[in-house]
Amino acid sequence: MRHKFSNRSTVLVCWIYTLVRSDYQRCFFWPVLRTQGMQSPTFKAYRDCPGSVINMRNLSDEECAQSTLMLLADFGVDGSGQEMREAARLTSSYSFGWPQHLNCAQNALSRELLRVDGKLSDVDFHTVESDTESMRNDYYADRISGTVLRTELRLTAAVTTLVADMVDVGLGELENVCSLCLQIPELVVRDPLRYEPEDIAQELIRKGVIALNDEGSYEPSIPSMVSWLREKSKLPEDFQS
Repeated sequence: MRHKFSNRSTVLVCWIYTLVRSDYQRCFFWPVLRTQGMQSPTFKAYRDCPGSVINMRNLSDEECAQSTLMLLADFGVDGSGQEMREAARLTSSYSFGWPQHLNCAQNALSRELLRVDGKLSDVDFHTVESDTESMRNDYYADRISGTVLRTELRLTAAVTTLVADMVDVGLGELENVCSLCLQIPELVVRDPLRYEPEDIAQELIRKGVIALNDEGSYEPSIPSMVSWLREKSKLPEDFQS
């Protein structure tokens, strides 16, 4: 008996069941992620800003596992209940609870299932983990592609590094950090006079690199993205506030 996924292509991404709470829609690839309580002015602001990113809260371990079990059940994998629970646990652990990371992890798992024709015991979870990390890095790169944040990658890394170590960061403080970093020649590729700190701050917010937390303070939205930025930009390890 052939499994339901065995003759599907890698567009399986479109079937990712990463949204399991009632206040989420079912697919991450929709341009607007609707949540209960989000008012129409928010949608208007989002539509008026192409390329903007809406940050979603973390999912619990249970939600990540439940979501992955839904995917396995829909694909009709060949495996025992225990094997499916362990596969869900491992896949979920690669996401650290971040919705987009879970998307990547489930995508990687789906590719492995295609390779082994659905036999769960043959899945190489080292490959799933490695592919998840690769897709996560591609997501980070795509998130800032074509923006000043990519052009001035080291500046972006420096600002997010400094903000990560701060508390009670308002918009003014964020702009001050951008202004400070623009004055350090080693951090800027182009003429720093062509940039305004306010514009850099707004671009960080628009692309979701920096976001407001529950306390109303700005912080890097994804901690692992800060590490990626530092590594990608070759920001000195001793750079700190």
